[in-house]
Amino acid sequence: MITINYSLQSINFFFRVNKNKGLRPTKFYHEKDGDFFDFDRTPLYDSSISWGAQGLIGTFLSKPAYNIYSIHDIFLWSADDRGTVVSYLIELLESGYLEDFRIYNN
Repeated sequence: MITINYSLQSINFFFRVNKNKGLRPTKFYHEKDGDFFDFDRTPLYDSSISWGAQGLIGTFLSKPAYNIYSIHDIFLWSADDRGTVVSYLIELLESGYLEDFRIYNN
């Protein structure tokens, strides 16, 4: 079972879209009518994850390809409480759509 520590000590805890899942990178288009993006919608049709987790992976996929985001950035994106966001992150980690890692300063 995956657990996530989201205390203030976890400021070096990051997430990104799992490159090994086979999702195609997001493409951005700049046109005179505005900016558009196209991303792989596969996770949005995955019935094994909740709608909240689908929304969160949609947010990840709407960002530049393979950027990393701290857990605190993710909390700022969401109107849900931290516990709910953590449950979505766990779903996405278990389904392989996200990978988590830590950055250590030497």
